[in-house]
Amino acid sequence: MNRLGSFSERLRAERERLKMTQTEFGKIGGVTKKTQALYEHGERTPDAGYLVAIAEHGADYVYILSGHRDGYLTVQLQAERYWREQGMDNLPPLGSPNIEEFFPREIDLLINYRKATEEGKQAIETTAKAVEKTKK
Repeated sequence: MNRLGSFSERLRAERERLKMTQTEFGKIGGVTKKTQALYEHGERTPDAGYLVAIAEHGADYVYILSGHRDGYLTVQLQAERYWREQGMDNLPPLGSPNIEEFFPREIDLLINYRKATEEGKQAIETTAKAVEKTKK
C-alpha cells in the first residue's frame, strides 16, 4: 500500500465524503451493498461502468484511482512534460514515490490559481510579482 492508501480505502473514503451508505453508493454504481462492501475491503474490483456511474453522482474517480484530488495528477503530468522540454531530465519518472517532493507546493498554488475568481487570480499575480521584486 502506498502513502495515499489503497484503492479500496480511497473508495470507502470517497463514499464517506459524500455521506452515503454502502447501500446508497452501491445502488448508484449498479451493485448490491454486499458487492460495495467487497470493493471497499479489496476483495473485488469494480468495472469502468461503476466508476462512471459514481462519478456522475459526485465521486472523484481520479482520487479513487490515483489518490490525487482536484486535478493534481493532470497538473503533475503537465509539469513533468514542461520540465523535460526545458531539459530538466533529472526528474524521477511519473509514479516514482519521490516525484511529489519536487513540486507539491507549486502544484497546490497552480490548482488554487485555477479555482480562483478573476479577482483572486489578480491578487495571486500581484503577490507573486511583489515577492519576485524583493528577491532582486
